[in-house]
Amino acid sequence: PNPNGLLVLRAHDANESTKPLPLTSYGLEKLMSSIVPYKSISDSIVFHPVNYKVIFGKNADTRNQVTIRITKSDTTRVSDAEIRSRVIAAINQYFNVDNWDFGESFYFTELSAYIHQQLPGIISSIVIVPVQAQSGFGTLFQITPESNELLIPDVTLRDIELVNTLTNIATT
Repeated sequence: PNPNGLLVLRAHDANESTKPLPLTSYGLEKLMSSIVPYKSISDSIVFHPVNYKVIFGKNADTRNQVTIRITKSDTTRVSDAEIRSRVIAAINQYFNVDNWDFGESFYFTELSAYIHQQLPGIISSIVIVPVQAQSGFGTLFQITPESNELLIPDVTLRDIELVNTLTNIATT
């Protein structure tokens, strides 16, 4: 839990056994009762529980599972394990719940740019390739959750491949 007493879901916690159960509308109203006195007379507050949409790793729906393929910069001296760890850390930072609104669309190009900023001179390129065979390359470059959902990545070391080149990355 964070200082406000709310459960914070991190990427490595993103699985069905540890995913928090949503509160009922009544439970949310009790939890947030301290803000009710601040609403104006004409306002009303409707409490809806949040849902989490797990993306990328083995705990995600198969339609949202990917392999992350990275090419290292020719001049980097950083180990493969360190690169994988830094990419996971960057993804976790990018998907921090404070950075997202409910239902906000994810665009891989923005994540890719963020990772490049976090690992300058270390990686040359990064792509996501859907695990599901019938999905084509680029299928998950945009993910739009429902209006009451937040995206939570589930990325582990096994989801990241370091490759020499990105040719033939699409599966047919």
